[in-house]
Amino acid sequence: MRSNNEMTKMTRRTSYFCLAALMMTTATAFVSCEDEDNEELQGNWVELKDVFPGVERGSAVCFVINNEAYVGTGANTTRTEERERFCDFYKASYSGTYNKGGLVWSSNWDKAPVDGNVASLPESAKRNGAVAFALNGKGYVGTGYNGTTYLKDFWEYDPEANTWTQIADYPGDSVRYAIAFVLPTKETDGYKPTAYVGSGENFDADKKNDFYAFDGTNWTNTNVANLGYKRSQASVFVLTDPKDGQEYAYVVGGNHNGAVDWFERYDYKKNTWEDLFRISNRTKYDFDDDYTLAAYGSTAFVLDDVNGEPRAYLTTGGAGYAGNATWEYNPRYDYWIQKTGFEGSVRKFAVSFVLDLDDVMTDEEKANPNYPHQRAFVTTGCSADITTTGSGGTFYDDVWFFNPHEQYEDKD
Repeated sequence: MRSNNEMTKMTRRTSYFCLAALMMTTATAFVSCEDEDNEELQGNWVELKDVFPGVERGSAVCFVINNEAYVGTGANTTRTEERERFCDFYKASYSGTYNKGGLVWSSNWDKAPVDGNVASLPESAKRNGAVAFALNGKGYVGTGYNGTTYLKDFWEYDPEANTWTQIADYPGDSVRYAIAFVLPTKETDGYKPTAYVGSGENFDADKKNDFYAFDGTNWTNTNVANLGYKRSQASVFVLTDPKDGQEYAYVVGGNHNGAVDWFERYDYKKNTWEDLFRISNRTKYDFDDDYTLAAYGSTAFVLDDVNGEPRAYLTTGGAGYAGNATWEYNPRYDYWIQKTGFEGSVRKFAVSFVLDLDDVMTDEEKANPNYPHQRAFVTTGCSADITTTGSGGTFYDDVWFFNPHEQYEDKD
């Protein structure tokens, strides 16, 4: 059934893929992360001097409010003295300036709980594998795993009061490795921002595809369509399709008894999930010969291209191993192009966030198309799946930013 649907899409998009193939002529056979391969790819990763200030960890969460990123929770299963799961949060804001030599970045983390600038969740709310989102100027964290129990509790962060308040539980199963995104939802008086939470896996390792909507007060699954495929550890991003000007949520990859290459998007107006073209070699044409991104535990973010159109980026993650592959998604043509691989240690379960740069740019810099108005950051993560207490693996606290429009620079 699915193969017929995919063949229809292949025919419909042949002209798009001809364009994609032309754009990918410098991007063939790029699975390796060696410097000689990276030099042929577009995109430049730069490591910051200031690391994430908390304990190294993986499977943390992040949300952004007022151009400030809040990063917290997560696990480090090599550190029994911290009981492995965390409840602390840290805030990052952009304080750099432009000059002719390029971008100057200061990671300006507000550390908690040392100086009280960002409140931690209660000790009882430690977890990893949670979801997080920002809605109506507040941050939300919920679900996950505390080392013994799968969770469904939810917490609201008020940045003005610097307080966490427990709210109504997630109405689905207690799960870890779910996903969350924010889109409008239809009301009698129009559309309003709404958070959607779903998928994940429960204590019996059953994968889920149910979704629930949260309006800032109440949960509902009335008229909320289920994801097409049950999975956990998927990646999600929200961007505007330039063809119709509508925002969609895109869910890619994940784990269902192994890594999957499923790719779907949610149309909040129709309340439907649509299959998109998978990142795998599924045709007789050349354009997808190097599509190799069946993965879980990746992180995703959205940046505008030089023409102001949105592009999504998917990086790190892996299957039975951690990886560094980075891919760019073009929603206009529904195709992917491989970019320079993430330059830090290979990892899964990192977090990413995007901050605006307009406040530190001059009018001349803003008018220069070579100066990005946004910057994407990737931090934390781990080298292996997070399993039981005392398990091995390496956990990270380094911070990197990515400019997809710069040529790769050899760091050796």
